[in-house]
Amino acid sequence: MGSHSISLIALVVAVFFAGIYFRGESARKKEIERELDAIRARQVEINAVIGDISRVAARKDSLFRARIDSARVDIELLKREEKVVRARLDSLGAEILVLQADILQNIQLIRDAGAFSISPVSLHSVAIDPDITPEDSIPNNPIAIHVGDTLMTLDTRPVGSLVHLETARTYVGVTERPKDSNRGTEVETFLAAVNLAPSKDRYGAWHSYPYCAAFVSFALNSAPNVDAPRVRSARARDFVTRESIEARLVQRGTVEIPPGTIVVWKAKRDPSDTSGHVGFVVEWAGQGGTTIEGNTSPGQGGDQRDGGGVYLRKRMLSPGSAFRITHFTPVRYAP
Repeated sequence: MGSHSISLIALVVAVFFAGIYFRGESARKKEIERELDAIRARQVEINAVIGDISRVAARKDSLFRARIDSARVDIELLKREEKVVRARLDSLGAEILVLQADILQNIQLIRDAGAFSISPVSLHSVAIDPDITPEDSIPNNPIAIHVGDTLMTLDTRPVGSLVHLETARTYVGVTERPKDSNRGTEVETFLAAVNLAPSKDRYGAWHSYPYCAAFVSFALNSAPNVDAPRVRSARARDFVTRESIEARLVQRGTVEIPPGTIVVWKAKRDPSDTSGHVGFVVEWAGQGGTTIEGNTSPGQGGDQRDGGGVYLRKRMLSPGSAFRITHFTPVRYAP
């Protein structure tokens, strides 16, 4: 074999291996290009995510700034409201001072009249208004009123043509029989005015009803020409009508209460509490007066709104009490 043949064979071998090499490089280049395309696609995805995050962050920042602005507005409103409340508190403080002065003046008038005994304890005493507890007292109020046992010595002469009030007077001193039963001949007469009557249960035990409102209804029925109120009810608070006068107006001294007016009590703390009490005014001046009430107690003890009979009472306006006078309802006769 000549040198020419050997060179030719070497060239063929070289071309062969060169072809293999270049095919390998081409394949690697394509693989690299595929990887680059995948990286570019991933970069596009990452850029999209970054864009979404940026938009969400911008939105959250906008919302946060809006909430900050809203909170600032709320704070300003609260500051203004605080100023209004503080101004109102200052005003109430002045009103309380005026009210205390009025109370002291009326206490002096009561003392001068000699109808009460004064002792240095809380103004809101069980002797004055029903169901009063020590926590109902106005703090640091040194004045107190206690009703004595001389109520029956009051002047009981007839009051004009107020038939209902005179009827109520004739029953002063009536008591329940048996005691604390809401029963008895007269009591059952009162209850009949509102279509109620004591009854026995299946065990033979008697049950009856509180009758303060029935007593008022009975007395109103005794005067055929009573034009208002038209209420006849066993529920005391039904005697609060459109013509009723709020106790706060009476307390301010802007309204006078004539004899025969209906006076209504109710509970203060619990709006769902429907309990109440009702009676008639015999005379009223300023912060207090004399009343006739059914289903009450005669002295400082006993239940003042579910007591044992019909009694003359001395009562005071006690706006801070748990159970207090809230309204006065005029009784009007037809011409």
